[in-house]
Amino acid sequence: MITSKRILKSYIDQDSFNYKAVSGMHKLCNQLRANPISDQWFIWKYIKTLRICEYHINNNGLQHKLLRLWYLHKLRKLSRLTGFQIPPNTVGAGLTIWHWGPIIINPKVRIGENCTLNPMVIIGHKNEGEDAPKIGNNVFIGGGAKVIGDIIIGDNVTIAPNAVVVKDIASNCVVGGIPSKIIK
Repeated sequence: MITSKRILKSYIDQDSFNYKAVSGMHKLCNQLRANPISDQWFIWKYIKTLRICEYHINNNGLQHKLLRLWYLHKLRKLSRLTGFQIPPNTVGAGLTIWHWGPIIINPKVRIGENCTLNPMVIIGHKNEGEDAPKIGNNVFIGGGAKVIGDIIIGDNVTIAPNAVVVKDIASNCVVGGIPSKIIK
């Protein structure tokens, strides 16, 4: 949880690890090359705004309340642009998103550090009022994967593209299929 400027900086530093090419000369080169995935700048802007928004949500005071409103507004605008619906305080440091596209996460979800999300991922509860998934550290979630229900996903798990996970997954494995099974 981001409660101080020091922790905010730490989160942003960890999140920025895979987005080095979105600032300065690298940004200009990416824009000039017109690579179809060169819009990483918008993804990085979304993640950074999410972290600043979390900082202001987790702190009290008039200044934080006003800035909270501003950053929530900015986050909604970026959400419409990128398709991401990631509520504040759901994902740990080191979040990586490689491509644009819908990513929907329930506000009750808790995801650990160094998570990689791909487009078309849905993580949420099965029925209204139920709890949502708890996902460990260093988890890769492939495109189109669905993680549904009050389940626990361990650390160092790879969820294959288009997998549907509805049961607990132990640490250090690869899962895939509908419904998901341990592959490796």
